[in-house]
Amino acid sequence: MLSGTKQAAHRLKILFGLAGLNATELHGNLTQIQRLDALELFRKQQVDFLIATDVAARGLDIIGVQTVINYECPREYKSYIHRVGRTARAGREGYAVTFVTDNDRSLLKDIAKKAGSKLRSRIVAEQSITKWSQIIEQMEDQVAEILEEEREERVLRKAEMEVSRAENLIAHREEIYSRPKKTWFVTEKEKKLVAKASKASVEKEKNSGKVLISAQEAEDLKMKEKRKREREKNLPRKKRRKLEAAREMLEDDDRYNKLEEGNGKNKKEKTGISLVDLAYRRAKAAKAVNKAVDAGKIVKKPSKKSERPDKRKQSRTNEMRELFQSDMSEKKQKRNFAAGKKKSKNSFKSKSRFKRK
Repeated sequence: MLSGTKQAAHRLKILFGLAGLNATELHGNLTQIQRLDALELFRKQQVDFLIATDVAARGLDIIGVQTVINYECPREYKSYIHRVGRTARAGREGYAVTFVTDNDRSLLKDIAKKAGSKLRSRIVAEQSITKWSQIIEQMEDQVAEILEEEREERVLRKAEMEVSRAENLIAHREEIYSRPKKTWFVTEKEKKLVAKASKASVEKEKNSGKVLISAQEAEDLKMKEKRKREREKNLPRKKRRKLEAAREMLEDDDRYNKLEEGNGKNKKEKTGISLVDLAYRRAKAAKAVNKAVDAGKIVKKPSKKSERPDKRKQSRTNEMRELFQSDMSEKKQKRNFAAGKKKSKNSFKSKSRFKRK
């Protein structure tokens, strides 16, 4: 019989034992010796039922298994195949029974489609369901007592282990303390010295331009960068543009410093403001100038560009005019030529008609 969880498998084993059915369990909460003992009992047919979980049941090849009972409907087709595959090994015959409720109908349909073979359905009689539900309700108190006893046994076992450990320490104290000190052990003072030395080496490597970091530190840096990018995506457009402009300025400063170092010039570091702040300042200055001009406080001088005629623009306009005139003259010539042709054709036709008459 296969169940979904370890707790469900253990509960079923208790219920089977109270109902007088020989059963054993196989799941992850058992030790290796207990698992091997359970399998040996089932192989030798000393018990009739083996209650196991999905993981524990995978890979079991026990000769003589005729029926597999799915106490809980599997959630996937693959797990259903693994469960059903415990019977009918190597071309033999076997049966697989699955208990299905109203909530599991869609899963059952999916399994039936992918399996290809027809599944036989049978409705369990209400009388048997009510009978066994009453029996299980009567057993609930006994199940709770057994689970409480098991919990107390686990606590006692743990306490006994601690007591035996303390007794061994007292009995063999001289032998334990006479052992030589472990070479790998490091005191707090030594730890601090090692940490300081590592910090100093990292600073030296930073100054030299070469920094070695561990794989964990590299992974942490990647995660920090990822979080930073996600936060920046959620920022408003104005703040995002400011950040981008500041980054550009920093990159420009780095390039400038590198060029200075390469040329061997000992100049002061370039300082500046972000492009966005510079644009804002220029816009404010232009606005203030326009207001002063409107108020009559400042008289705006005509710019030199407006005084000087642009020869390039004039030449360009002259060229365009010449091109336009040449195009128009060509079109007129083509029209005149076409009109002359038409006239000659008409005269020819009229003469021919006249001669014929």
